[in-house]
Amino acid sequence: GEEYEDMSGLSLDEIKKKAVGLSLATMDKGVYSEKAAKSMKESGLMYLAPLKRNDKRIELYGMDDPCEPLTGYSEGNILSGKCKMDDGRFLYSFRDPDIAHHEDVAYIASHKKDLEEVRVELKAKKEQLKKCISLRNEQIANNCPQKEIELINKKISSLQDKISSLEKMNVFDENKYREAKRKFGLVVYITEVDVAPILI
Repeated sequence: GEEYEDMSGLSLDEIKKKAVGLSLATMDKGVYSEKAAKSMKESGLMYLAPLKRNDKRIELYGMDDPCEPLTGYSEGNILSGKCKMDDGRFLYSFRDPDIAHHEDVAYIASHKKDLEEVRVELKAKKEQLKKCISLRNEQIANNCPQKEIELINKKISSLQDKISSLEKMNVFDENKYREAKRKFGLVVYITEVDVAPILI
């Protein structure tokens, strides 16, 4: 088989030094870039690197929806996908349904907490606004100095702006959720190696 060493966490220069004599080196997301890939190729090295989840090629090549069970893998139920890109390189996609479920639950829990915090703050700001409007009406009725009325008007305006902003946040963004959900439990690798997904 191919000689292989995991070099995740190393810089590109470190990878090059350690990869002499190897046929495949792995890179992590922090090191991989198209410039790094070109440099590796010019050095005669083949690489395997995970793409960031927001990489446009994942959706472009349909790698956000792997649907073939990864046969030969006994440590879990993984869905896989593979495609050849226009430039001749390959993408390998893997989704772990268990991890996807945990990420889904964590996303909803986090946004639920955010919504609850927003609603508590929104309620408090509306109470403040109500009191400020009442105070301003009293000031006007009592012929208070114009400067005092202007100050309370500024506070009312500030509260109204804050309330408007909070009301926009007081919504669970379904589109963002659907977009994020497509990538839950997903890992996509890019490489020049053409093998069965189980070998990745």
